[in-house]
Amino acid sequence: MRYKDHINIKFYLIRWKYYQEQRYYLEDLEKENATALFNALNGISVEDRELLSEKYYKSTIKADFDFKKEVYRTVKPIKNSELCLKRNLSEERYTQKMRLAEHNLKNRMFEIYNQMYEKLEEFKLMIGKSLYFKGYLNESKTGLNEYLLSQSMDEGMIFVEDINNREYYDLIALGFRKVPIK
Repeated sequence: MRYKDHINIKFYLIRWKYYQEQRYYLEDLEKENATALFNALNGISVEDRELLSEKYYKSTIKADFDFKKEVYRTVKPIKNSELCLKRNLSEERYTQKMRLAEHNLKNRMFEIYNQMYEKLEEFKLMIGKSLYFKGYLNESKTGLNEYLLSQSMDEGMIFVEDINNREYYDLIALGFRKVPIK
């Protein structure tokens, strides 16, 4: 099973407003990321969510203009030095609270992604009557790959239903078909 092994939480937070405002126009991977972010935000404390919202969502400084969609995809976070004055905290104390809120969100996102990937269907790919895709003999940059096949289902490579898996779609285009793992 494929799980996220690294999450750069700031990547998601600077896109929070974009995910919210463009929710009907997001691409598949963006939808997955937005779903994980919003579910994780609902799973943290109100105080953590408010801290993160002040810094990221409420920022008015937009960045990373997407010319194709004609929208800004990210914001520049408001500086801690500005926000600590608003909350009447030392910058050091405010930074500690912000880091803890980001850490809590990151941990919650790991849980969300794990749940999302656990629900995905596992299967193997078969061609003909009994040949299962096992792997690549060699991978060519020209797209002319040689494949390892096996007559044993046990030796076949396990795939996970993932809309972003190009390898899967390439093999389906070659005539392979999905076989559920029993």
